[in-house]
Amino acid sequence: MSLLSQKYGKYKLLKYATLSVSLITILLAFAPNYSVFLIGRSIQGILLAGIPAVAIAYVSEIIATKDVPSAMGLYIAGTAFGGLMGRVIAAVLGGRFNWHVAVLVVGVIALISSVLFMKFAPVDQNKVVKLSWRFEWKVIVSQLIKPELFFLFVIGFLLMGGFVSGYNYIGYHLMEPPFNLSQEVVGFVFFSYLIGTYTSIRAGRLIDRFGRTMAVTICLVTSLIGIILTLLGYLWVLVIGLLLFTAGFFATHTIVSSWVTYLAGKRRTEASALYLLFYYMGSGILGTSTGFIFSQYSWIGVVAVIASAFLTCLILVYIVHHREQYHLT
Repeated sequence: MSLLSQKYGKYKLLKYATLSVSLITILLAFAPNYSVFLIGRSIQGILLAGIPAVAIAYVSEIIATKDVPSAMGLYIAGTAFGGLMGRVIAAVLGGRFNWHVAVLVVGVIALISSVLFMKFAPVDQNKVVKLSWRFEWKVIVSQLIKPELFFLFVIGFLLMGGFVSGYNYIGYHLMEPPFNLSQEVVGFVFFSYLIGTYTSIRAGRLIDRFGRTMAVTICLVTSLIGIILTLLGYLWVLVIGLLLFTAGFFATHTIVSSWVTYLAGKRRTEASALYLLFYYMGSGILGTSTGFIFSQYSWIGVVAVIASAFLTCLILVYIVHHREQYHLT
């Protein structure tokens, strides 16, 4: 999808992809069986695969360079809020009516959002050129072997892996002593995402005030403090810790993703795609494998994994900063 955007234009690709996904969601509300539903969801997965990377590159092209971090923050805040509301709407309507109604309403909301995008979003002005697949692969390889970009990709891997690890297993931790919360109450944990919508937007101001390196440092340290607080055994302290952990994560993700597009220059679409590839690989690989740590060492083991991942991110941030300064001198 990211490569196709170079040929057909980012706006056009986003327009047709979001519209198609919305219409398929509406149709899936009337799926007669699970097999049909699964096929439809698989098609949606293919269509959605490149949207985040293309969207990040699209935002960085239509917005003035100095405003990109703030705009990226708004975009990421939107994804966080959308993910939260999708879960809440589906859960409420699914419980009150049935899953067909829930999927239909989510599909209609998505369709309205797609239409609003087509009506108000500006068409990207970059000249659309025909590019060969061989050339595109050369670009991808060149970005993978560029140390600054590669380290940022690894940060994405560790960042998302650590974040997903926390949210995957904190629910089980809360259902254990000393908390003994019910599954329904634990579900409200996801409302912590709301603070991420705020910190994503504020991340741009942090960059303006402190610069990228110090801004990321502040956000990562905030997350580290937050996840360590969850070990203290008091529910109110755990909630504060989870909020700090979430706030720092979303702000860091905003800053690092805008850093990737900045370093990539004109080839930001491929770089954004690679960043998100590593980002979601972290979710799948680290987020899943941490389950083995949780089964052996309980929540303290998960916290150790997350802390190690985020401390490694801090080290890599300063390596990238050092290399940037070296090339500027």
